[in-house]
Amino acid sequence: MAKGNLNSNATTVASTPGILTASEGPNAVPITEVAFRERETRIRSITVFREGQFDVSAACTRLFGAMDQIKGMRPAIEQTFRNFDFATFDDFEGRLHAAHYCNALWLSKSSNKVDVASLAAELVVWIRKAKETCEMMIPFGKVTLDQLKRVGEVGGYDGKIQDLSILLSVLRRLGPEALNRTMLSTNDLIAAEVALLTFQGAVGKKQAAPVEREEASVLRLQSLTHMLESFDWALKAASYLYGEAAAKQMVPSPYADRGNRKSSKEPTETEPSPAPTEASTNVGNTITPDTFVMTNPSGLPLTNPFASDDKK
Repeated sequence: MAKGNLNSNATTVASTPGILTASEGPNAVPITEVAFRERETRIRSITVFREGQFDVSAACTRLFGAMDQIKGMRPAIEQTFRNFDFATFDDFEGRLHAAHYCNALWLSKSSNKVDVASLAAELVVWIRKAKETCEMMIPFGKVTLDQLKRVGEVGGYDGKIQDLSILLSVLRRLGPEALNRTMLSTNDLIAAEVALLTFQGAVGKKQAAPVEREEASVLRLQSLTHMLESFDWALKAASYLYGEAAAKQMVPSPYADRGNRKSSKEPTETEPSPAPTEASTNVGNTITPDTFVMTNPSGLPLTNPFASDDKK
């Protein structure tokens, strides 16, 4: 299968794991795509997939909402564990953005829309909603006028692509809690991102070789596998530090929606059978509380799961 290279002629965007930025200007890139581009080589190298049959949009929403409390574990992890993959743990948020992008890319390839005029009209609607939402957040200090100054600078199709890319990047930084107070939801953002990717493909404005649906499906599984590696480390640390019950609330499972009716925006697809190298992680149905209360129940494991064998 021929693979397109999403890095071809792409604007270089430098950032560090967990600190994501988005490019601006005529070649604006959403923060989710920035995350993917920075990790593309590693993601494409994955050949053994974890199970990807879950509602990715809902999973991303839960994990983005829990990210502050997940990051808050780091001091305790540093004090407790000797053998811990901090690089994978610290990259959790970036991998989550990348997985979100690859899922949106896959959804865009599942679309049957080919009418450029209709796609452009859809983008105009999303631009209006996104801009109004951003402007609503200005009085609360969540968005600044400077972040929106480039919106509307360019006309035509290029302008629509630039405007929606900038607006999505701004809205992604708000987080689920702030977004819930607006007219848009996290599901709306992924729908807008799918519309953007579909439109870019339709008008040939993507700065990279086209990605076909089969490749997009594989990229989706690769990126989810990459993200689940970080999830595993976070869940293991939370389980040891605070007990399994608290860990399930602190690091919500991507599989929590299994069994619920699938979102109408997620097409059904027969995916390659997963062949994980380790047991699949499924911590059951959990609901992230509005406020996490740290507990220290009795009966914690006596053996540090991250200690070397000779020191257990």
